[in-house]
Amino acid sequence: MFVSFIKNEGFDGIDLSSPLFPSAEDRAFWERFNVPGLIEAAQGLLDYPWPIISAVAFREFKVSGDRRIMEKVHFERRKNFVTLILAEAKENKGRFLPQVLNGALAICEETYWGVSAHWHPEGVIKQLPHFDSHYIDLFAAETAEHLAMAYYILKKPLTEYCPDILERIEYELDRRIKKPYTENEDFWWMGRKRKPNNWNPWIISNLITVYLATESDEQRKKAALTKMLSELQNYLDAIPEDGGCDEGADYWGLAGASLFECVYQLKVASGGKIDFFKNEKLKRIGEYMLRVHLSGPYFVCFADGVPSPKRASGVFVYAYGKETESPALMSLGKEMTFAELPAGESPYLMIDNVRRNIYNYLFVTEMKEKSLGQLKHPPLELLRDLQVAVLREGDWTLAAKGGHNGESHNHNDVGSFSLYRQGKPVLVDVGIGTYTRQTFSSERYLIPWVNSRTHNLPIINGTEQSEGREYAASRFEAHEGRLAVSYEKAYPAEAGVTSLERVYTLSESGLSFTDRLSFRDSTRTSVTEVLMTTLTPEIKDGEVILGGKLRITASGEPKLEYMSFEGDEKFIKAHKTEGVYRITFFTENEAVIEVSISVL
Repeated sequence: MFVSFIKNEGFDGIDLSSPLFPSAEDRAFWERFNVPGLIEAAQGLLDYPWPIISAVAFREFKVSGDRRIMEKVHFERRKNFVTLILAEAKENKGRFLPQVLNGALAICEETYWGVSAHWHPEGVIKQLPHFDSHYIDLFAAETAEHLAMAYYILKKPLTEYCPDILERIEYELDRRIKKPYTENEDFWWMGRKRKPNNWNPWIISNLITVYLATESDEQRKKAALTKMLSELQNYLDAIPEDGGCDEGADYWGLAGASLFECVYQLKVASGGKIDFFKNEKLKRIGEYMLRVHLSGPYFVCFADGVPSPKRASGVFVYAYGKETESPALMSLGKEMTFAELPAGESPYLMIDNVRRNIYNYLFVTEMKEKSLGQLKHPPLELLRDLQVAVLREGDWTLAAKGGHNGESHNHNDVGSFSLYRQGKPVLVDVGIGTYTRQTFSSERYLIPWVNSRTHNLPIINGTEQSEGREYAASRFEAHEGRLAVSYEKAYPAEAGVTSLERVYTLSESGLSFTDRLSFRDSTRTSVTEVLMTTLTPEIKDGEVILGGKLRITASGEPKLEYMSFEGDEKFIKAHKTEGVYRITFFTENEAVIEVSISVL
């Protein structure tokens, strides 16, 4: 799609000067702009001292693996800068301009705009960034967006107050972003050397903003946009034909939603002349969210995801549906935005990105005034290429996957599943907690949550699944009420399993599934079935009772293990609990393992 546009049409002759965002002079917009608490938050920043990111804080990731120490200051500065930009545009009295100026200069003076966890040129983690770094990571690109939007929205008041800062912003954007971007072909996220993930559209969505908002040289702007489209094509080509996101629904808010922002900004800037939203694959990337929605705030969770994506994602689900003419997707977006909204809480959110704050306001306002049909799901949603299926029967919803163990943010979870009843979790994919240095290192699979020992899978002869594209499901078939996956190839040779088929049967009475195994050696036939739950379990007469309401029966002897989240706020917020229970059933010399979950 994007490459076809470059070859057959291109940017020549296309005017990209249509207003991208409302400037501070657009008083009709900014006087309506509504983010509760915005002005109050900005007033609290009138004496904000703009603390530095110390060398010791940056170095800590190299020393201990803790990235939060550096990131706390990094993100606090940017959040406050965004708040001040929006507050000044909203109020338009010059009251916040001094602190906008202070924030802009403080950020321009930083050695590196990215975060320490991403500063590892040539794969070597460095203690400190180089003074002349040209690497563009996620947050260097986000930082560039903040400065570009300050430049674009507040250009007139900043010109009157201190025009020198505009010159400095232009210089830093050119030095740190524009030249490095156009002169480099080998940043991994560009997709020329390896499969790209969310970094690709996430970064490019911010680069598009930078060029459209600040670049006066039309030839240079269009050359950069042409390069971006070629790299977005690499991302599009990496997405399966069914539009599935192997990073999960939570990361879609940074992947699919960022792709939307790339395409939408070009459509707006060109006055509608560039419109990629008619592309069917692009539409399927949006409708992925519809197909992995379970109920209420819950979505299929796998990889480094969480079961409930950020509410702000609903805005982009709605907007994606609007632009691709998908009424069901629009309904889902509205449900994500307004459903289960705490009493008194506004649907308008404060987001740490200027562009997304504006989009959030525009689309939430539109959703409030639009009557949409009630969202209804079919009994089966199947993503054949991604190998993810959602089955519904009565009160029950089953989400299961096949796939392979070379997926982005992989967890060695081929064949795993989650189960919901009446819209609430029963058996879960735990996801992952706060990132550390270990998360994206050779020690990744030593993290307790990032291996098949903490997923709803069997451990065979003490052996779990292995990482790598070759460890995959060999068959994945789903029909209403029934799903079958063959996944012996997900295990290494030492597991000693020659065939492994799991068959799920979902009915109004509950879920039952069987694992049928064949072993290479008749003396090595042990299987430990693992089930993960946030409900409180107890063993009674050889069965496991969940929350006093559900019964699990299975082949083998049950055992319970409590795994604490140990104060990890990401986990606690995602699952609304302090820990999770790991249930195991151990058997030997059995070729068929049967498990059922039903109401007491």
